[in-house]
Amino acid sequence: MQTDAKTAKEISRRASSRSGFTLVELLVVVAIIGILGTVAVINVPKWLNNARVTACREVISTIETSLNAYYADHGRLPDSLEALVTSTDDEDPYIKGGKDKLMDPWGTTIDYKPGRRGNFELRSAGPDLQPGNDDDITNDTAAGK
Repeated sequence: MQTDAKTAKEISRRASSRSGFTLVELLVVVAIIGILGTVAVINVPKWLNNARVTACREVISTIETSLNAYYADHGRLPDSLEALVTSTDDEDPYIKGGKDKLMDPWGTTIDYKPGRRGNFELRSAGPDLQPGNDDDITNDTAAGK
């Protein structure tokens, strides 16, 4: 009987000495998680900026399509973009959702300059919020022209 008790104690002692993680293993896992977290935190602003640029291109593309439809219906371009979000007795707005749909993802309004014969320019100041820089997004850059 004593040998059975000794054997059981030895088995439980061996099992307990082998179960669990060592401090070094835990530190390695924490270090790996820290490195992955750092990489993610560093890249999140870049991902957000790229997402906003893509969203801005989509906003400009939507406005461009609506302006072309307005031109086809009325034979002229509207004086301002508000005409696209305003309904009249005869027709629904070309863009539903109000004036918020005429803003870029940075919260600034899309600049609109009507031209002749249905030509126009749409421009967002882009990520730096300063118009006239290389990061501006226009209907030409939004369409990949």
